[in-house]
Amino acid sequence: MTGKPKERTGRRRGFQIVGLCLILLGCFIRVLDPYPVRMSRLIYFDILQRISPRDYNPDLPVRVVDIDERSLAAWGQWPWPRTLLTEMVENLGDYGAAAIAFDMLLVEPDRYSPARILNDPALAGVLTVDPGAENLDNDQTFASEIANWPVVLGTAARLTQEGGVVFPMAGIIEIGEVPTAGLVTVPHWTPLAPPLDQNAAGIGGVNVSPLGGTGVVRRVPVLWAGPDGAMPSLGVEALRVALGESIIIAEGAQDEAGIMLAVEIGGFRLPTTENGEVWVRYRRDNPDLYLSADDVMQPEENPDLRAEIEGRIILVGTSAAGLFDMHQTALGESVPGVSIHAQVLEQIMTGEMLSRSDVTSALELLSFVILGLVVTAVMARFGAVASFVAGGVSASVVLGISWLAFDNQLVLFDVTFPMLGGMANFGLLAGYLFISTEREKRVIRQIFSHYVAPEILDEMEVSGHQLQLGGKLRKSR
Repeated sequence: MTGKPKERTGRRRGFQIVGLCLILLGCFIRVLDPYPVRMSRLIYFDILQRISPRDYNPDLPVRVVDIDERSLAAWGQWPWPRTLLTEMVENLGDYGAAAIAFDMLLVEPDRYSPARILNDPALAGVLTVDPGAENLDNDQTFASEIANWPVVLGTAARLTQEGGVVFPMAGIIEIGEVPTAGLVTVPHWTPLAPPLDQNAAGIGGVNVSPLGGTGVVRRVPVLWAGPDGAMPSLGVEALRVALGESIIIAEGAQDEAGIMLAVEIGGFRLPTTENGEVWVRYRRDNPDLYLSADDVMQPEENPDLRAEIEGRIILVGTSAAGLFDMHQTALGESVPGVSIHAQVLEQIMTGEMLSRSDVTSALELLSFVILGLVVTAVMARFGAVASFVAGGVSASVVLGISWLAFDNQLVLFDVTFPMLGGMANFGLLAGYLFISTEREKRVIRQIFSHYVAPEILDEMEVSGHQLQLGGKLRKSR
């Protein structure tokens, strides 16, 4: 009699050891964070945003001037002559734009410039030259115009250095242990066509993801580590220029180098990841954000245009399909890259910043450990069915906490690893329990087969080994 309790206790202890080993294995996998684990986490974060996207606020001072299909049909194919861009900047400036940021690259001299055309040997003797036309330079005209207004020009990351260098115009003040050392690195920036870089009020990176980044844009760098210092993103630089600030403060950790905590511009503070990115809090794409460039080029025909421009940050970009500036958002929408810059600006102004810290990751791992312990302890004592119920209740609690953290605090708390890891632990432990039970049945059958007829053993297994002492009387035939 004393052997059975000891045997049962030993079997339960072995079962608990297996459960603990599975929990440790899961923790090791989470620390490694392989691609399937990362992707399941990101997809879950997308689902959270799709359930509760950010609302569009038309009162926010951000608008996009869209070089759309209608504008291209009215004013010609892209790239436009710099004379048209000069006219656009003048109209936006006259209507009181707080900042005008170009989400496009102006890297080559204007091919429509009279000075460039007339100096082309292939056109010598073909064109009639007006006196003084050889001195007309569209780039110089555009540069002179943008010098009158708060204009931010865009530069893009590139792998090779061609032409000149691009120096950031924003002053970066670092607080902490060199926080900019851990930023997303850009080997080289695309230089601007001279003399545009000398007349702009600011220069910002137009990229919304690191080089080689594909797929859904979930995080956007607000500061980049360039060859000549930290470069702000286009939206952040536009905000700096609109506020009239000359510096951007990069706040880092005090005890560890290369860890970015936040970026401050004027009265705005942006919590960032350790490499200077922000999670984009998306909303549905809204047509009210956009102004057609065709309307801006004809302000006299649009009397309500001033109300949409005055005092606002104007981002100039394109949604035309042929210009290939479309990106996928966490909401499953395909939007122009300039819209993502606008959405980052909007969430900075509203303070709706998503956050995810090392503490959150540690709590996720703790949730996995607790779920594993619950499944193991309940299954070892009460069996698989009770363990399934207890694990389901625990998983529901974790899921509820995750949703409340996102909905109330905008904290991204992952439940995929705790829940999927808990399900995997349950399945493996249930399999181990089944194998152990079958092995015990074979041992019992082998022992009883020496004393009991085979048909009696079959009846015992069918009845669940419910034995009745004292025997049973039957009439003989």
